[in-house]
Amino acid sequence: MRAASGEFAPRNIRINAVSPGWVDTAFTDNALAEIPGGQAIRAKAGKARTLGRMAQPEEIAKAIAFLLSEAASFITGTELIVDGGFMRNR
Repeated sequence: MRAASGEFAPRNIRINAVSPGWVDTAFTDNALAEIPGGQAIRAKAGKARTLGRMAQPEEIAKAIAFLLSEAASFITGTELIVDGGFMRNR
């Protein structure tokens, strides 16, 4: 991403990444249903975030929309971590 941002900058193309934490979706529910103790893992995953819950899909979408917006026109080569504070606790 950082290398690509430098390569594409002369063409006025910005390169960024969004790194979400666990997202509360049907996919997450289905994946956790397949493993023993999945519900306990789900509960623990939410509590491990500073905000105390998993993200909603709309919250990840809003982060992406921000990076695509004019408000982020001077942001390139960066990673936006959208994990409810999980990495803060590590």
